[in-house]
Amino acid sequence: MAGAPFWRRVLDGVLSIGSYPGEPETQAGGRRVLVAALVVGTLLNIPTIISDFNAGYTLVAAANLVLVAVTPIFLEALRRRPHRLAWIINGIFVLVLAVQLLETTVYGGLLESGLVVVFGLAFTLGALVAISLKAAVWWFVAFTASVVYAVVIPSLVDPIYEVPDPTADAAFNLVATGVLVLAVLAYFAHQRDRFQRRSDHLLHNILPNEIADRLKDGRAMIADDFAAASVLFADVVNFTPMSAGMAPAELVGLLNDVFTSFDGFVAALGLEKIKTWGMSTWSPPGCRGRAPTTRTPSPSWRSGSATTSRRARSPAVASRCGSASTPAR
Repeated sequence: MAGAPFWRRVLDGVLSIGSYPGEPETQAGGRRVLVAALVVGTLLNIPTIISDFNAGYTLVAAANLVLVAVTPIFLEALRRRPHRLAWIINGIFVLVLAVQLLETTVYGGLLESGLVVVFGLAFTLGALVAISLKAAVWWFVAFTASVVYAVVIPSLVDPIYEVPDPTADAAFNLVATGVLVLAVLAYFAHQRDRFQRRSDHLLHNILPNEIADRLKDGRAMIADDFAAASVLFADVVNFTPMSAGMAPAELVGLLNDVFTSFDGFVAALGLEKIKTWGMSTWSPPGCRGRAPTTRTPSPSWRSGSATTSRRARSPAVASRCGSASTPAR
């Protein structure tokens, strides 16, 4: 990370706010999205504050200035107390909602305030991403109540400020809310695709490709019927005494090289690995695909096994192979 560009180090530092060892991956992703949105929203709010002060909307500008000032406090609290994520995020949302209701009141209602309460949808999305579905439901209730408040308030309180043409503000708020919705949907789509790829990779690692595809398709019958099959067994000669004199890291590296070589032979010869344990592996020739055959190790397998010792790390490794062919019962 020391050689990374300055902007990258700053971005990583901001997105790491609230992280902690053992943090669930799904929560970490939602937290990063929420922290980034909070920081960007705070920075974009500064020009609006200056504009409101210049236009004479002092009360609104002061309220937003307080919001900008306390945001770093909330972020620092999140950094120090990451396990209180839900409480801190809810506190930020409550403060922002209070400012929005104040703007709605002083401007005189829903349309007059430029639909500022529509940002309440961002609270629902933020709670859904970073907290829980239950929290998102409660914040949607709060959003609905704020819309009702914005509709009713003109009949109860006279406005303090009058915006000549709130259409531009309403358009901006709608577009900004749409961008937030799109960003959250893109996040969920990315997470879904990522976890789907991970699930597929794991499934194909533990099952033959044909069986994994049938499981994904939801087929009731996933097994194949073979009249006969061969099973090939291979292990490393004198593995136990050899491993006794090796460091753990060296031993793991050696096994990785050996089994990577065997996996290459299995794929090249059209076999299917049944099991790997210790220093041994089982593979059944003739049980892959729709054309079962019964065969013994070919010369290419024998020559390939001999090269394992040359591919693996020192010390030299000798492999021992055997096979059995029989009708499947």
